[in-house]
Amino acid sequence: MALKPIPTGATFCMLTISAFNAYSTLRLWSLSRGTLLQELSGGHTSFIYCVAVLPSGEYVSSGEDGSIRIWRAGQLVQTILQPCISVWTVTTLPNGDIACGGSDGVVRVFTRSEERTADSETVKVGT
Repeated sequence: MALKPIPTGATFCMLTISAFNAYSTLRLWSLSRGTLLQELSGGHTSFIYCVAVLPSGEYVSSGEDGSIRIWRAGQLVQTILQPCISVWTVTTLPNGDIACGGSDGVVRVFTRSEERTADSETVKVGT
C-alpha cells in the first residue's frame, strides 16, 4: 500500500503530532486510518506546536524551543532559531516562503529566493 502525500501548503496544528519523548518527536499520522505515517526525531528540544508542508514536499515544524525546523525525507536539514521563547505557528506560502508567529507577537517571513532576500543594510535598519 502506498502512502498518499500530504497536500502542498497544508498546515496541521496539534492534530498530526503525538506527545512522546518529552514532546519533541514529530509523528505524522493518517487521521482517516489512525496509522503512523512517519516519525521525525532529533530536532526540537521541547513541545512541537505546528507542522506545515512546503511546495517541495519538505515539512516545517515550530515549537516551544523557539525554533523552526525543516525536514526532508525524514531528516532534519535546517534549523532557524527565533528571538522569542516559543514559535506557536508556522505556515508555508505557495512561492515556498515560510511565515511564523511566536510568543513575542511578531510574524516573520523567510525565503530561500535570493531575489526576495533583504540586503545587509536593510537588515541593519530593522534591528
